[in-house]
Amino acid sequence: RTSVAYTTIRITQIAFQFLYGLFLTNTLCVWKQAHFTVVVLFIVSEVVHFVTMAISMGTNTRVGIVIWIVTIVGVTSVITGVSWPAGPSWFGQHAFWLGECIGLTCMFSLSPILSFAQIGGQNCANDQQVLRRVAGGDI
Repeated sequence: RTSVAYTTIRITQIAFQFLYGLFLTNTLCVWKQAHFTVVVLFIVSEVVHFVTMAISMGTNTRVGIVIWIVTIVGVTSVITGVSWPAGPSWFGQHAFWLGECIGLTCMFSLSPILSFAQIGGQNCANDQQVLRRVAGGDI
């Protein structure tokens, strides 16, 4: 709703794309410290991106609520996966992997979810206008 929000959306998306590329090239076995640093930075940039989008689109709109839910599920899964102790149980052996997979799925699924919301929603004219404005560059 403000030019600061839209600038933040653009900058955080560019930062995420750049940092995600660095994550893919700096795997854990190639450069451990860079891997962890880049992972934290790309997660933070995408969370800031999603939160800014949700606030800009209105936290009471369907689109805003969906963004909040996907962000909360993704962040919760990553935190659980990182903090859960490794152990002999199935979850102890797979917690990190599940947290990483669910977190990345939440990050990459938001665009298709919002596209389907725009196509399928009949009572979301306001949401559709907001999506068109953001996607079309009228920001």
